[in-house]
Amino acid sequence: MNPNHKPANSNSLILRVTDFGFYHKKFTLIEIRDHLQLNSDEYKFLARHLTLKSRTEQASPNHIIGALTFKVRDSESKKDQNRGIDFVDDLYDYERTTYMLLSSAYFSYIDHIEVVEARENARLARRSSNWAIGISLVAMVVSLALGLWQVYLTKEANHLTREAIEQNVSGTKAQVH
Repeated sequence: MNPNHKPANSNSLILRVTDFGFYHKKFTLIEIRDHLQLNSDEYKFLARHLTLKSRTEQASPNHIIGALTFKVRDSESKKDQNRGIDFVDDLYDYERTTYMLLSSAYFSYIDHIEVVEARENARLARRSSNWAIGISLVAMVVSLALGLWQVYLTKEANHLTREAIEQNVSGTKAQVH
């Protein structure tokens, strides 16, 4: 288990269960329920639709966790009517059976993480490109201003040079006469 792991911050039951399974090797439905603080509807949905309960059951793309070992229900727990889930087969104690994340869920979860990171990278890239465009616009304006200033100074220098030359020429003509 990764101590730096941040749990999935999502309302999606599938993401929360997959995230839990990704960082726990083996678990029971009760451990998931308690750790994720699932309400009764979420817990029923998890047990009925997201759990592959046996190797003979037809796998669905919705299944994200699968039974690893089965725990046979004892006679006392068969009488328990407050389990919250009505399983078709009362022979196995599905709530205390050991489950693990299915390999398809690993790949789906990794794909999800890649998409989330790609979106974040796209936001950062856009922000960086906006800064680069802004800096290049400022550089363009400064370059234009410096160019215009240089043209103005060149014209001013030419004008002053011409006046100095004219004064020298007129002063030289006056001395010659």
